Amino acid sequence: MVDADSAAKAGGDASKDGAEAAAPPSALNKLFPFIAGGALSVGLGVTAGIVTQPEPPPPEVHLEAPKPVPTPFDQLRDPKVIPLPTLIVNLADTSAAVSGKLIVFVQVRCKDEKIESDKVQACEKGGASYPAIRDALITLMSGKQSSDLKTPRGKEQLKLELHDKLNPILFSDPAEGTITAIYFDEFLVQ
Repeated sequence: MVDADSAAKAGGDASKDGAEAAAPPSALNKLFPFIAGGALSVGLGVTAGIVTQPEPPPPEVHLEAPKPVPTPFDQLRDPKVIPLPTLIVNLADTSAAVSGKLIVFVQVRCKDEKIESDKVQACEKGGASYPAIRDALITLMSGKQSSDLKTPRGKEQLKLELHDKLNPILFSDPAEGTITAIYFDEFLVQ
């Protein structure tokens, strides 16, 4: 009987193990995978946030733009356009008689309004600078060939030469002002 008792005991133990194996898992055992997964997700999220966090922008430095250095032009008034006398002159062509008609405007910048009005009056017919301006225009144009004046480069060269001739006539003192541009209103060579 001992054998039966021990078999019963052994069977009873075996039945206990089978009962324990078949018993439903506790609530902690059911939640463990979710808790471990959540903790892992939070840990990876924090790590990813730390690793991929952008660097803070550098502090803004406010530098003031340097003040522009004043130039002599800053002391002059706004540009004024002055008409010069109309000029009809024979050109220096030797093969045929060629004449040219030229109407020129000069843009000047003067130190003050009085100088500006004096320069406008000086350029008008009968003005103080009128004979010198007309002489400079005739001398310069009568020494040019028509082939030189028909090209854009020739016209630009003439503007530079006019500037060099007329600026000292209008402004004997550079502090009074200067010619800033020369414009052709009419330019005819035939």
